[in-house]
Amino acid sequence: MDLLPYKYDVSFSFVQDDEHIATALNDLIQDRYKTFLYSKKQEELVGTDGMEKFSNVFNEESRVVIVFFRETWGQTPWTKIEETAIKNRAFETGWDFLLIIKMNAADKLPSWIPKVGIWYDFQRFHIDPLPAIIDMKIRETGGVSTIESIEDHAKRFARHQKLINERQEFFNKGEARGEAFKEVAIVFELLKKAKEKICQTLPHLGFSQSELPEEMYEFGILKHHLQFRWNMSLNEFKGSRLFARIYEVKNDWGHDINVDIIKQDYHFDRDINKNNFWSFEKEDLSSSELVDLWVRKFMNKLFELEDFRSKNIYKPRN
Repeated sequence: MDLLPYKYDVSFSFVQDDEHIATALNDLIQDRYKTFLYSKKQEELVGTDGMEKFSNVFNEESRVVIVFFRETWGQTPWTKIEETAIKNRAFETGWDFLLIIKMNAADKLPSWIPKVGIWYDFQRFHIDPLPAIIDMKIRETGGVSTIESIEDHAKRFARHQKLINERQEFFNKGEARGEAFKEVAIVFELLKKAKEKICQTLPHLGFSQSELPEEMYEFGILKHHLQFRWNMSLNEFKGSRLFARIYEVKNDWGHDINVDIIKQDYHFDRDINKNNFWSFEKEDLSSSELVDLWVRKFMNKLFELEDFRSKNIYKPRN
């Protein structure tokens, strides 16, 4: 039984980069719950004190608050107001109302947010499980859902079909090429940062590196290398592949040859909620997940080498 008269069942707090994901999630639940999404509720703010309105929405008018967290959240003018309201409410009433959706695994949560129990790893689990999680969160705090009418169901189906058509148009019009190049650049930049972190942690090692702008980046040591190479198909975009491999340089009758130890290729894809990812069979990985996976594979492979272990300078995590 609903004992508290909340104006909204769910409100969303996010920076502009995550508006499309917040909108997609809102679309999945708005026919069953009363939701507050700034881009959908601007008319409610006309003629009001925006700062006070935003503060009230997150401090007292919403049963459940969903935060799409990334490092810039809490630093923009509006999310700074929302953060203050959420903190004040949490310190006064507890954390049951809050769900943090962590958008990037590498981003550190603010110190005031508990480390367990209220946050969700978006890169790992994506959007699909979230409606059920929100359903449970609302029920736990005394809320109930409304029964979706046939008309509402039809409208939701139409919105979903529109997203599918937009995704298809994204690939048909060639926009995917530009987005793929952006993701390749992100992969290469993340690899460079990973190498820098390894060198900072293990300063005695002399990692080599090689780069072809927009095409290839690799680094290595002891004749073992981690390489990512973008192979862009000139004829048909769907034939383009991002190749990841760990290889060893071996000497064959006085000539160095590269022998693959592990190799995998991925194709660029995008879901209907405009999330880019790299796909192989049933495995879908964001650029950061992909780099993290292969850097770990590479370091574990290095640790198997006697020359590397003998230095007693690296031990992989279990």
